[in-house]
Amino acid sequence: MKQLDVLESLMCTISRNMGYICPWDKGPNVLKPCQVFHLIVGSGTGGLIAILLGRLEMSVQAVKDFYNDNEEYIFGPLRKVQDVKAGLEPGLAGKAWGMGEWLGVLPKSARTLATERLEEKIAWIVKIRNKGTELVHPDDPQLGKVLVTAVHQTSGGSKTTTLRSYPCSSDEGLRPSIVEAARATMAHETFFKPARISGTPGEWIGSPSKYCNPAGLVLEEYPGFCSENVLVSVGVDLPNELDLSAVNEISFLDDQPARMSFEEVMDWNAR
Repeated sequence: MKQLDVLESLMCTISRNMGYICPWDKGPNVLKPCQVFHLIVGSGTGGLIAILLGRLEMSVQAVKDFYNDNEEYIFGPLRKVQDVKAGLEPGLAGKAWGMGEWLGVLPKSARTLATERLEEKIAWIVKIRNKGTELVHPDDPQLGKVLVTAVHQTSGGSKTTTLRSYPCSSDEGLRPSIVEAARATMAHETFFKPARISGTPGEWIGSPSKYCNPAGLVLEEYPGFCSENVLVSVGVDLPNELDLSAVNEISFLDDQPARMSFEEVMDWNAR
């Protein structure tokens, strides 16, 4: 939630500096990230947030409300130690337990409950937002594009995949629904069961650890998206050592170092 608080402060400052809101206003006139940023990238929980902010065009406050309203419902079972049978999975014991769940002779494990509830709530917000059900946006808007990461596991091994809300020649033809994409990037095996994408073999098992901070993906994707090269990275992971020579250098910085301070980012658009 801290990163959402930081992002909310940034959006309020940008909105204020652009004349959309009064200095004391934090109401509905605050710009949404999808109205300002060309590309929103995330992995794991950050991937879910990216989908909510970008593909479902939600405000930061709406995403915070969604999290606060559903966090206990989804993750509560995982906190009840006596209910956590997820430790049995994967493996023969886990498969046996899963069969017992399916037959109704054993109670659902914490991981099964968390998975079902996560999928239920994502499907609910997709319906409420009424922006379509597929991850690829039918209109391919210039702003608010989304990219999330997930690990695709098949009989041939595992590899990192990227799921996008926009057409791309390197997307391997993957066309997940919004629910499937959110499940795929969130499917960390400690908490959730593997995810599947319709028409594609194998399973998705969450986001790769190397993309806990996916800022590097922005540098790979951003050419051609926009003329103003500003990268904002908000998260709890350690910063990557990135070559930022091509970003965060805009005219008002007057050849200052490529990395912008938080204060400079907050003041972006004011000059």
